[in-house]
Amino acid sequence: MNNMRQMRRLIPTFLLLIVFIAGYVYASTHDFFRTKQENTEAVPLITMQAQDIDSIMIAGEGSRVSLHKKGEQWEMLEPRPYPLNSYPINDWISIVTKAKADSIVEGEAANLGKYGLDKPTWVFQATGANGIRHNLKIGNETPISGTYYAMVDDNNKVYQVPATEWSGLKRSAYDFVLKEPITFPIERVEQFSWSYAGKTYNLSSNHDSGSVPTNVSEGNSSTGNSDSSKQIEMNWRLQDKSITEDKANVLINQFRDWSTTELPKQKKELLAGLSHEPGWKLELSLRSDAINTSEKKTFEGYMMGEKVWIIPQDGQWAYAVPKEKLDEAIKEWGSVGNGSPTEGK
Repeated sequence: MNNMRQMRRLIPTFLLLIVFIAGYVYASTHDFFRTKQENTEAVPLITMQAQDIDSIMIAGEGSRVSLHKKGEQWEMLEPRPYPLNSYPINDWISIVTKAKADSIVEGEAANLGKYGLDKPTWVFQATGANGIRHNLKIGNETPISGTYYAMVDDNNKVYQVPATEWSGLKRSAYDFVLKEPITFPIERVEQFSWSYAGKTYNLSSNHDSGSVPTNVSEGNSSTGNSDSSKQIEMNWRLQDKSITEDKANVLINQFRDWSTTELPKQKKELLAGLSHEPGWKLELSLRSDAINTSEKKTFEGYMMGEKVWIIPQDGQWAYAVPKEKLDEAIKEWGSVGNGSPTEGK
């Protein structure tokens, strides 16, 4: 009888031991106990040179983006041929060619489903000019937090890859598009004029115009203390008031810093059925330099609700900017001395 009682008391212990052993075996086979120190050598994933890549594709979360390099210019094929900024493209290519895995989980996986690689959550594709194409596929998160199962192409070799190695590849079409509708080299501006609500603001440079810049003193300019005075060159004019170049740059950048927070729209789609003229217009002149000839640029803005849709001259795309940005510019320009706008234009 005592032996039976002792056996019954030991049953929970045996059960716990069995559960522990089973858990240990499972955790060991799924890399629970792998540490970063054990991963002595990172494994390169995509062996391509950045300069050789001329096509990329991103698929995940129900979206697909593809870009192709034509000559020296990149163009978007999917979802639409939006105007592009080359910097995020080059950055994406740099990340994909440098991505490395912590380790190889399984050399020849027979069941990709248990890693989530039969239906990857993300696929990143890079194609070279020679036609060689590689796909980096991302599956489920591994038992080690912050790492994921991955596979390159269809060789069934499963890797463990930290999220920090590939999360920067998760990009949408918006991440690649040009977001600044008003671009120009500020150092070449000599005339800057914009109009809105029947008023026109004129800003012009005195550089190379034959006029003598106005100089004013800053500090104590009393007799006998002229050496302590600092002469400031007022070489710009806002309406009929002289201002400094620094202040002129601040005013110009009120527009130059505009950026859209959404995908652009094609001009013909935006203006379809629209009869009214643009509510805002910017005209600027750029002086020539050693490389460029003088030129003029024009930008038009159409008011739609709380947005101003900016269209560059001869441009085919329109960029939405919050109307509050225009309101801020009006306030800034109006606060500069007299700066009274011209009426009736």
